[in-house]
Amino acid sequence: MQNFGFILGVVYTLILICMSIIAINMTFITIRFLKKTLSIKSVNLHKNNIAAGIYYAGVIFSMTLIIKNSVSSGMNFLQSQIYQDNIQINDLAYTLGLILLQFVISFIASIFSIIISGKIYDHLTGDVNEIEEIHKNNIAVGIIFSAVLISVSLFIAPGIELIVESLVPFHAH
Repeated sequence: MQNFGFILGVVYTLILICMSIIAINMTFITIRFLKKTLSIKSVNLHKNNIAAGIYYAGVIFSMTLIIKNSVSSGMNFLQSQIYQDNIQINDLAYTLGLILLQFVISFIASIFSIIISGKIYDHLTGDVNEIEEIHKNNIAVGIIFSAVLISVSLFIAPGIELIVESLVPFHAH
C-alpha cells in the first residue's frame, strides 16, 4: 500500500503541476484579451520594464490565489479517493472532471476580480493612468497596482471558493 500511495502522490503532484502551467498560460491569454477589449496600451516586458514585470506578477499571483483556493476542495476529495481500497478509475475520472469544472469557474471569477479591482483602483486614483505609468516603467505604480490586485484576491478568494463549491459539489459517484 505504501508504494501505491507514493505512485498516487506522484500522479497528484503531476496534476497540480499541469493545473499551474495551464493557469499561468491562461493568465497570459487573459492579459492579452483584456488589453484588446479594454483598449489598454501594451505593457512591454522586453525593454527591461520592471514595473511591467511587477504588474504581470501581481496579475498571475492574484489569479493563482483565487484558483488554488477554489479547487482545493476538489483536490482534497481526490486525495481522499486515492486512499480508498475499492476506488474505480471512472470515479477518479469523474472527480478530475469536477476539478476541471471548478478550475474553469474559478478562472472566470478571477478574471472578473482583476477587472473589478483594476476599475476600482483606477476610479480611486482619478487622474493617474496606471497602465500608462507602468508602460513608462513607473515601478511605484506597478507595485501599488499589484498590491491592490493581490489584496482584493486575498479577500475575495474564500467567497469565490464557497460559490465554486456550491456550484460543483463533491460526493461519491
